[in-house]
Amino acid sequence: MSEIKNYLLRDCLESNAEFSIYRSLRIHDQFPVILKFYHNLNPDVAYQRLKDEYAILKSLKSSHAMISLGIERNPDQPLLIFEDFPSMSLKKVILQHHLDISSCLKLALEIINGLEELHAQRVFHLRLNPSNLLVS
Repeated sequence: MSEIKNYLLRDCLESNAEFSIYRSLRIHDQFPVILKFYHNLNPDVAYQRLKDEYAILKSLKSSHAMISLGIERNPDQPLLIFEDFPSMSLKKVILQHHLDISSCLKLALEIINGLEELHAQRVFHLRLNPSNLLVS
């Protein structure tokens, strides 16, 4: 397992050329969290992007959005910290489980309800795909 200052990275939930999201463990108290961090960005620019995302998430009133716990401004790697919860990406659910039509429809309705809550608050997810939708 890899480490980022004060955190043990356990499971990659999403990674691309721009950013990564990992299920992680805070080392000093073994508290499970989810971390988001940017690659190859000036730390000040990365911090500002994470700060803007944090502000949007904190203002949301939705049971479908991840709970953001804070931002850590490490000198070389700013981190956005989310509450961890038992979940897997929709992509993994689709690949690893055979879902019957009833389960698919229930899941689709939950996604639609979540998007409706976000859109009602004028928040639009720009990278909506099965890899970054967590299903509990």
